[in-house]
Amino acid sequence: MYHPEYGKALQILPSIHRRYQKTINPKNRDVRLAIYYLSGGCITRAGFALEAWSNGDLNTIFCAKRFIDEAKLLITCMIAISDKERFVRRFFQDEIVTIDLKKYRKEVMTTTGVDDVTFDKWVEVNETLNHGFSKGVHVTFRSVAYNTNIDTGEFDYEAKSLAFYPIDGFDFANFVIIPAIDGVILP
Repeated sequence: MYHPEYGKALQILPSIHRRYQKTINPKNRDVRLAIYYLSGGCITRAGFALEAWSNGDLNTIFCAKRFIDEAKLLITCMIAISDKERFVRRFFQDEIVTIDLKKYRKEVMTTTGVDDVTFDKWVEVNETLNHGFSKGVHVTFRSVAYNTNIDTGEFDYEAKSLAFYPIDGFDFANFVIIPAIDGVILP
């Protein structure tokens, strides 16, 4: 369900992010700059998701969720992994950067302070969420028919009737707002 505090929470994040800006040099394509861009991207995508939801666009919310999760995971790994230079280089070459968490298990566990059971669950949940939220990017029944009356087949092309509409199994605060905040405060 929508709550006005969502927008207020997102409005606080740029001031926190601007503090981090003072620690980077835009000419140095290093890990600090990569994390700065990733965390700023989390703020932007969360704002787009909230705006999309206000317009009844449910696919953009799912795309934003996946983006924020990937950015947050990359931030975590860039902080935790000692061999991060190649990931940073690939990031600035505009490549999709994926990191094998199992390969860097020990370093990520040490940095995050989680035990084996929690780490395994975290990896499992991340994989499940990535798969589930990729459906907003790909053509599936729900991604094309969410704004349709299932009884008549009539489309609500502008999706205005779905503004802040409850999404089954989706809590906007837990899936978008809190992960976006994490992406900013984590560094």
